[in-house]
This record gives sequence, C-alpha cells and structure tokens, in this order.
Amino acid sequence: MHITELQLATAALADQKAFYHDLFELPLVTESPTSFTVQVGTSRLTFVETTEPLPSIYHVAFNIPENQLAAAKQWVVPRTPLLQNGDSDEWFFADWNAHTIYYLDADGNILEFIARHNLPTATAQPFTWQSILAVSEIGLSTPDVRDFCQQLHAALGVERWRGNETNFAAVGDEEGLFIVALNGRPWNGNEAPAQP
Repeated sequence: MHITELQLATAALADQKAFYHDLFELPLVTESPTSFTVQVGTSRLTFVETTEPLPSIYHVAFNIPENQLAAAKQWVVPRTPLLQNGDSDEWFFADWNAHTIYYLDADGNILEFIARHNLPTATAQPFTWQSILAVSEIGLSTPDVRDFCQQLHAALGVERWRGNETNFAAVGDEEGLFIVALNGRPWNGNEAPAQP
C-alpha cells in the first residue's frame, strides 16, 4: 500500500508551513490562504486550516533509507528536539525489524522517521530532505479496533500486518500502514492518548 496523498487539519497554518517548508525544506507544491501542500518523497502532505478545535494530535511516520537512522538524527536535531525513550532517543521494534525516532511538529503532532530494515532502501547518499521516501503511516483512533480494521479491509482490501486488533493494529504493509489504536492508547514516543 502506498500513501500518495494525506490531508490533515491545523489550527496554526503559518507555523506548520514554517516547520515543513522552511525548517524541513520540503518543496511547496501548492498554497492558498487556507492550505498548503508539500512533497514528501513520493507522497503529498496537505494541511488545511480549521477554526474548530483540533480533536487530537496526529501520528504520521515517514520511511527513510534503512541504513540512515543515525544520519537522519543528525539532520533532525538542529531543527527540532527528539522525543526520549528512557535514556535514549531511539526505538527498536524487533517484530517490525525497524529503528525509529520521534519528534513533534508545530501543532504537537507526533512525527516519526522509521528505518525499515526489511525494505531494500539503503543508500550511500548524504541524508537531506530528499532522503525522506514517503509518508508510510497515519494513526487512526477508534473505540473498536477490530471493527475498524474490518471496515478498512472491506473498503480498501488491506489486511492486518501486525497487532492483536484489541487495542492496536497495523493495517497494510511496510510501504504504507494505517496505525489503528484504541481510543486512549498512548502513541509511541509520547504519552498523548489516541483520540478521535
């Protein structure tokens, strides 16, 4: 599964544009008084301004070359702090065979760079914004994980990849995943609960 386009709401359009376009150097594709779109590898990420209170924070992950977590950390740290995992700023998920780092955008959304070692994405190029391969995950919260996974399967034909479908499931594949979390379950990298 490939996430080619993702649209998110923001209450701070100018701050988000400054974060993604100015700070992270992602190319601006389109812009209007109430929205902007940046190119993130093979994905387009759009933010649309809302005057309504945001119901919760988003969790979005970006695939990076599987051998470049250290280089990605060096690139991110001057731009924004990394979230901490005890005395480390990295996570390793053995079941996923992936290393990851987390950080926040201007709205406080939990962002993730994930180096998936099962994917043949290694490169010898220096890490820059051009190294970000694609949006690979979007977090979705629900009161019933199993039912929501069944709805995703019926609508899109995607299967559960990981998770017990009780409080968590990753639906899709390593190129693109819906991270389905039970309402109230904290997102990795932060204590913020998943909310609709």
